[in-house]
Amino acid sequence: MNTNTDQSGKVFCFDNTRERISEKKLEVIFNEFFKRVDRNEVVEVRFGGKSFDLEAAQLAAKVLPTLVNLRVVSFADVIAGRKEEEGHGVLRVLSSSLESDQLYELDLSDNALGAKGIEACKKLFKEQKKLQVIRFCNNGLAADAIQLLVGYLLESGSPTKLKTIHFFNNLMESQGAKNVVPLIELSPELQDLKLASLRVGEEGIESVILALKNAARLRILDLSDNIVGNRGAQCLGRIFPLISNLETLILRDTSLGDKGARTILQCLERSEIRLKVLDISCNELTEETCKILAKLMEKQTSLERLLMEENEIGSKGVVMLAKALSSGAHSHLVELNFAENSIGVVGAKALFSVFVKLESLKSVNLSGNWIKHDVIEQLEDRLVELNKRDLTVSFSDNESEEEEEEEEDWNNFMSDASSDGDKRDSYDSDKEESVALEEEFAKVSVGKHDSNNS
Repeated sequence: MNTNTDQSGKVFCFDNTRERISEKKLEVIFNEFFKRVDRNEVVEVRFGGKSFDLEAAQLAAKVLPTLVNLRVVSFADVIAGRKEEEGHGVLRVLSSSLESDQLYELDLSDNALGAKGIEACKKLFKEQKKLQVIRFCNNGLAADAIQLLVGYLLESGSPTKLKTIHFFNNLMESQGAKNVVPLIELSPELQDLKLASLRVGEEGIESVILALKNAARLRILDLSDNIVGNRGAQCLGRIFPLISNLETLILRDTSLGDKGARTILQCLERSEIRLKVLDISCNELTEETCKILAKLMEKQTSLERLLMEENEIGSKGVVMLAKALSSGAHSHLVELNFAENSIGVVGAKALFSVFVKLESLKSVNLSGNWIKHDVIEQLEDRLVELNKRDLTVSFSDNESEEEEEEEEDWNNFMSDASSDGDKRDSYDSDKEESVALEEEFAKVSVGKHDSNNS
């Protein structure tokens, strides 16, 4: 058992040992804890990692109501290994013990809830109207469970106070995504939305994106490991003017392809959004995306992390991005991830050519590429010469039989990059689509302006 103290009070949490916990053992732990800590000082309780039987849950249910200043509760992973009926009974007892409207944060992750588990916790969802943070990760929640949960949370019909909504690794699919839409629409203070690894298709993602029209305070959006595609990309691009406070955009493994990525990046360039984190990894992107991204980078000087692993951008793509970073204007950049991108010697050297101008840079991942081993040694020696002790560069798992790139290709690539500005107008190959997006973007921007004036 650990006792942590933050500026606002004390935290009760168990040690890191995963085990079943009995009523007797829990009583000993509680007694020891409350000999040292006043109950009125406890603001946070984390029961995760211990599997409660019904008797232990009943004891915890007697203690929780005595913690009058409790604000944060985690019931994550509290029924591991229990049969369904027993596990739901435990959740029902724990949930019923928190009847006062006092919680700001609730985590029920890792409990294989399903619809029956949500029903077992319904009293908790109905009572806690001050919730600002909810997390339901790895819970086996399908569309029916989402419908129940949203219904309980919105039973009063009033807007929520939610700032953080996290669903990760569930069985939501497109219908479940549609079922969560009312919760998003009635959460005007929303700042952090994570809907990741939920098996949602383009239709469901589009519904979620459209629900963000009132989420003007949104700072973090994670839609990774669903299908966004070009349809979702266009929808998201049109909503950017309404979420101009966005700082983190995670679209990892969302089936964008170059076409969808181009749509996203072009719309970002036209928007007022200034990102700190952009993750477009695992989307089968090529150097064509890098042409647009390099242009966007000229405006995105607040960027801290650029993640593009598991694509096919190659050395040409990296050179374009290195050129965009060579101005030294990206003084906040701390991480670049270009792992598994078919990058050879030229691409690696291009990145190294801008390291000296990026004093803030702490981590570069070039693992799983085609960089020759002797060149890796040269570059690592160069890092030592530059005294870059705070910079970690990973070259693990580069192929022993690298792509053949002659040294003169270095000059050719750099020459191409230097003239890149003269060629950018030719990158918009699909003129009609680009013009249509521009018009839609303008309409939304005008609508936002008119709304603000009213």
